[in-house]
Amino acid sequence: MQNDDGYLVISGERPPDDLLAAVEAEISSSFPRRCGLNGQQLMKFNAKLPHEAWFQEYLGCSSSDAKKVGDTIVRSFNNNRIGRFVPGPPGTVLIYRAASRQGLSPETGFFRIVPKSHRMTAAEIKRANSISVTLSAKDTLYMPANTTIEYIASGKSVALCEALSASLNNDTKMEM
Repeated sequence: MQNDDGYLVISGERPPDDLLAAVEAEISSSFPRRCGLNGQQLMKFNAKLPHEAWFQEYLGCSSSDAKKVGDTIVRSFNNNRIGRFVPGPPGTVLIYRAASRQGLSPETGFFRIVPKSHRMTAAEIKRANSISVTLSAKDTLYMPANTTIEYIASGKSVALCEALSASLNNDTKMEM
């Protein structure tokens, strides 16, 4: 694939403020934090998918043949482990969406991405610089799960995350 940085941010329409407020309320009132019906509605709201070639490249199947792995999870960034790691196995795609009106940024605890790291050796990853990724409420991040991410700070960001795979089943547990 040309210009294969290992992630895509696709913008759509901004979700209505009442849906975002409902998601924030749903998450803050549940313990442990979990995604309910409003969060699931937000994940599907005006979702635009990458081109089929992108899914073929990372999953080896079409988007319609990809299986959701586990539940939609709520990912808070208030107790991040600082440093770099890979959030999942090859052949899996992670999908992130902001679960609040403020969006996601490294300054509020969201991770940075090491571009092209899904194609690098360990030595190359160690030397490579990470870049900031900022998502507004209208953006969706798609990335291969074997892309290296880096946390530089803890913060108050909250995201919804889903995983897709051609081979893993719905019972597989992932950290994301």
